[in-house]
Amino acid sequence: MLTVDHFADFFNEVHGGAASSGSRRDPFPWQTALLRRVVDDGWPDGIDVPTGLGKTSVLDVAVFAAALGVRDARRRVFYVVDRRLIVDEAYEHARRIAAALDQPTGAATRTVAQRLRGEDDEVALDVTRMRGGVTWERTWLERPDRYAIVTGTVDQIGSRLLFRGYGVSDRARPIDAALVGTDSVIVIDEAHLAQAFVTTTQATFDLDGSPITRPPIVVTMSATTTVGRERNAGRSPVMHRISDDDERHQIAGERLTAGKRLHLVEVKTTKKTEDTVLPAAMAALADRLAPGRVVGVVTNTVARARSVFELLRDQHDAVLLTGRSRPVDRDCLLATYYPHISVDRDRSHQRPLIVVATQTVEVGANIDLDAVITESAPLASLVQRLGRLNRVARSGHGHGTAVVVHGSATGQEDPVYGPAAWLPGSGCPTRSIQPVTHHDSTRPNSPPGWTPHLPPFVASPHDSPRTSRPRCAGPPPTFRS
Repeated sequence: MLTVDHFADFFNEVHGGAASSGSRRDPFPWQTALLRRVVDDGWPDGIDVPTGLGKTSVLDVAVFAAALGVRDARRRVFYVVDRRLIVDEAYEHARRIAAALDQPTGAATRTVAQRLRGEDDEVALDVTRMRGGVTWERTWLERPDRYAIVTGTVDQIGSRLLFRGYGVSDRARPIDAALVGTDSVIVIDEAHLAQAFVTTTQATFDLDGSPITRPPIVVTMSATTTVGRERNAGRSPVMHRISDDDERHQIAGERLTAGKRLHLVEVKTTKKTEDTVLPAAMAALADRLAPGRVVGVVTNTVARARSVFELLRDQHDAVLLTGRSRPVDRDCLLATYYPHISVDRDRSHQRPLIVVATQTVEVGANIDLDAVITESAPLASLVQRLGRLNRVARSGHGHGTAVVVHGSATGQEDPVYGPAAWLPGSGCPTRSIQPVTHHDSTRPNSPPGWTPHLPPFVASPHDSPRTSRPRCAGPPPTFRS
């Protein structure tokens, strides 16, 4: 008989090592607790879990709950996130689950596969990816009665839900809408980036007062969630969060308390010089931090990311990651560089590398950086970017170093974030760095025009790793010279 107690074995058979190796990978306490909540009380309205604790494993929970046949289990799981790179990572995660069910390695996966597989069907779980730049079959689910995981962007999933599927014929639109909008769990990852979609889905389903089949369930998920709309009158949203068991867990506890030090830097710019001076400053800081590290440089625009990359590419091993990358280019870059930036990389032979990116790495990207240089942005965005820093507490430098760079000419009219950007004027101490007319004599290959300088303001390492709102309920981080 399959029970919740078998979930750890199922998780290990899907994601762990071979039984002969003696290695084992168990779920974190919050993941097992989520399954128990789904079984006992149904899906929560939201999942508010800090970065680095495996939120994508909500797919494992959904599949196992379906095998248990509980009330809130659904036939189709839609994992929606507004970043193409993250869609691909979730897709690979789902494929691992499907592969484990196709060729079970233990009793748990064998039992789950038997329960999900139809009597006249050889497939236990379908996996489909929907995003721009890739091709999928028009009939993206071969059988509507087959259990499935679909990963996709807001545009692709949302358009189908609203009878406006991209590239879908008029006759096929009701079919796609029914597949998305009935008997489904719609998990919206990084919901703070897709608030319009969250509101639209909830309002749409509220209008369906008498569903003829099992209604869909919407679950928001983020490390910086702001979703708080009451789904039913008189009831506050039910949120699932980590517990003290996660704090005491050997691996999860290390990630929750991983050291991160924050420096705030203001660069003297004007409106005319900002597009050249700010990239030069960020490139100089990356050059300063590069030896022995994997450094991430996160900009707010594609153009600025390209400018930084051009300044660094001749002196360093650098890679440019943006959402506009062609699929063939992205696949080539990931095949070349991902083994050097992933959380599971071999750190004994780590080589210096600079990753220049836009907000595409802000959410869900399962990478681990030793240092992060980022443009000023809203606090929620900064929290997400810092979530890639010392992500699994394995930095060989004892702590992760973060530098938030702000151009002095950028104010309330910031072209990307407007007044929401986290500016130095918000009360946090900063240090200014000035342009100079010579190379740094100690680093002859550094980008011209800047003397790299790290100001001595350091955030408390006890406070800065906390990226879940309830865990930041205390006083803000303190700074010292």
